[in-house]
Amino acid sequence: MQDYDSALKLLLRDAQGHAMEYLTGHKVKKWLNTDLPQAPALRADLVCAGWDDSTGHVELQSRNDSTMAVRMYKYGGLIYEQYGSYPWQLVLYVGESPMSMKREIKGPLLDYAFHAVDIRDLDAEPMLESSALSDNILAVLMRLRDRRAAVRQIVHRIAESESGRVASMEHLATLAGLRKLSGLVEEEGKKMPITESILEHELFGPLIRKGVEEGVLIGRQEGRQEGRQEGRQEGRQEGMRNQATTMVRRALEMRFGPLPLWLEDRLRNKSVQQLEDLLGRTFEATCVEDLFR
Repeated sequence: MQDYDSALKLLLRDAQGHAMEYLTGHKVKKWLNTDLPQAPALRADLVCAGWDDSTGHVELQSRNDSTMAVRMYKYGGLIYEQYGSYPWQLVLYVGESPMSMKREIKGPLLDYAFHAVDIRDLDAEPMLESSALSDNILAVLMRLRDRRAAVRQIVHRIAESESGRVASMEHLATLAGLRKLSGLVEEEGKKMPITESILEHELFGPLIRKGVEEGVLIGRQEGRQEGRQEGRQEGRQEGMRNQATTMVRRALEMRFGPLPLWLEDRLRNKSVQQLEDLLGRTFEATCVEDLFR
């Protein structure tokens, strides 16, 4: 549940997507720094500048917060102080229970309110029809006419994408958990060759563990052929290392395409633990070279 925040931010900030304009009615010109002045413990989720010279602020919520109005009021003032323009504000609610947060503050000289949207009330079709994969993935949180058909369509779009398929599948699996669609995603995802490379994911992690177990089995078989305890131990370790190397190589190819020749030498001397760490960092790296610096 904690991963939804990062996934939503990445998807909403996608330069090719149209979700922000669809959700807010404002077209983003650029994204602004979300670190707010004089409040080190207060960090906004999304702050942007629009082509209409407006400033925008979006908070993502997966639960009802009784202090939301006060929080948004503070955010608005600090954003105004930082950028000299009071922002339009939206709380995007993605939780399971009905949205029930207070959306205004009234006082003798104050009449404050912000806009709030339960994303389930929005029609998913415009996002499903979008050419941006980020929009397609976000659609899983919206009002779906046919849940299974929508999930299948999104998974197929991910499979057809030229890059970032593993990360996209992770985002889809994360958001699907908010709508109890994990089963559908798993069914469709198992048909994709990339899912077995998603390290320790709650849906696809078992596939990784199965691969490691197969590596152990190979090692044991090799060990029995040697007929000695030392052979069994060495064979088991070598089988696990070979399996881990294969998974890293596959994940790197799916993330970055054809691999450089020097990579094999760098992988050959890695331990199983180092290979698992490398696999986990694959989804955050921007290029192969970043992983070996």
